[in-house]
Amino acid sequence: MDFVVPMAYTTSTREFVGQIKKAVETPPGGRALAGVGVYRMMDNPAYYIEKIESARELETPGVVLFSYDSIKDRTDYWEALASGPFNQWVAAPRMTR
Repeated sequence: MDFVVPMAYTTSTREFVGQIKKAVETPPGGRALAGVGVYRMMDNPAYYIEKIESARELETPGVVLFSYDSIKDRTDYWEALASGPFNQWVAAPRMTR
């Protein structure tokens, strides 16, 4: 298995952190990308940016935003990502565990 993506599509950051933390700590450790349900947070980009930052604090190797269709035409969302958590290009991290 290359990696798993827990679908932590809750709007609650506390619940999101609990779900992702459990996935990160469960074998195969270090191979859990955080699944962020942006389609449930369409009112304000700050809601999903908070989830992305929380996933990074848990040292997940990356995040997956679902669903692309919900934000593909939303320039405000892409601008928030580009000026916030993804303001620098970086190579995809190696999954080492």
